[in-house]
Amino acid sequence: MKYLAGLITLLCFHFTLAAQEAGTITYAQTVRLEFKFEGAPPPQMGRDMPKEHTLQMVLIRKGDEVQYRLKDQGEPGNDMNFTSEEGGQVNIRMAPPQDILYENLADARFIEQKEFLGKKFLIKDALPTFEWKLTGKSKQILDYPCQEAILQDTSKNVVAWFSPMIPWQLGPGKYAGLPGLILEIIQDDGQRVLTATSVELSEPAVAIEVPDKGKEVTQEEYDKIVEEKMKEMGGRPGSGGQIHMIIRQN
Repeated sequence: MKYLAGLITLLCFHFTLAAQEAGTITYAQTVRLEFKFEGAPPPQMGRDMPKEHTLQMVLIRKGDEVQYRLKDQGEPGNDMNFTSEEGGQVNIRMAPPQDILYENLADARFIEQKEFLGKKFLIKDALPTFEWKLTGKSKQILDYPCQEAILQDTSKNVVAWFSPMIPWQLGPGKYAGLPGLILEIIQDDGQRVLTATSVELSEPAVAIEVPDKGKEVTQEEYDKIVEEKMKEMGGRPGSGGQIHMIIRQN
């Protein structure tokens, strides 16, 4: 009888989660930082440069509408000041991204407002699809039982941990397509990690706004712009994660 009561309780709990199509998920995004200098950097700079940077991101869902963005929009960047051996002042600013992603699940389309090299873009396109392979591994995140899945894309190294207890086929960014909410994403062997720090399955108090600022492009057009500019600067698309750095020496 106790077993039956426990089973009924579990089924009711699962049904409640399944019926809930509104909520707010907060993620901690940690990016490893790599600094490259021409010549030897000032000794103080080498010692004090951070090894990683963490931001709080938020996923908000109301029915078929989803928004993913920085938790505190307008958050100022971090400034670091150093003195070079020649006496010059070096200023490094790490500004958090003000990108906003809007998804319409009913239409399977998204609108993403992004800034690249000081210019705003408004990407409009169909939501991407992902192929995942389950590994059979499991762990707990925020008391939710999670399963591991690996993205079947040879050009990317992405591991996802999702919980079937929250049956949303969603995750941070555009990651989706698993039978449960993605509570953790690990990219490039930990170069970038997104881990859920709180789950609130209730109607969000904030409104979901559709971004509308920037030059309208498709995802393919935006990727081409980024690739060409990164080649000009001797970098590669995606390097540096979500961190934008401006270095000035006077």
